[in-house]
Amino acid sequence: MLVVLAFLFADEANAIDLVKIFSKELKTDQADVSLQKFIPECGDDFGTNEFFKLYVKKQWEGYVVLTRAKGRHDYFDFLIWYSSGMSVKLVKVVSYSSDHGSEISGKNWLLQFAGYSGNKLIYGKDIQAISGATISGKAITSKIEEITGKLKTCIGN
Repeated sequence: MLVVLAFLFADEANAIDLVKIFSKELKTDQADVSLQKFIPECGDDFGTNEFFKLYVKKQWEGYVVLTRAKGRHDYFDFLIWYSSGMSVKLVKVVSYSSDHGSEISGKNWLLQFAGYSGNKLIYGKDIQAISGATISGKAITSKIEEITGKLKTCIGN
């Protein structure tokens, strides 16, 4: 079994087991999930983001980006899973340590991003605002819009 531990930091304590996350999300064995790290070759500055191709039972299921955004005081980590056609299939907050704004981690709130494919997103209009999580909500919305646009340009879908 291939285990992918992704690091946005040098600290091993912050390792994120993407295979475990996707096997749980897809309700399949960890042995059926694999991720292949890649670097987009388009010259865009993607910062500390990490990029993967997701395979389930050896079939390509799209791209996964592990990224981070800054809430009011602290950074939080989340992943974006894109279909092969470059629309968002899943957004999942994988690490949120701040005392405020954690409501953005809610599965129902994150479902708003499913199907997003690159148009302009306005927090509070296109994406429901959350009282007490305004800064984090705006940050994740902005980051999803930014990465989607850059990745679509780079990959060409």
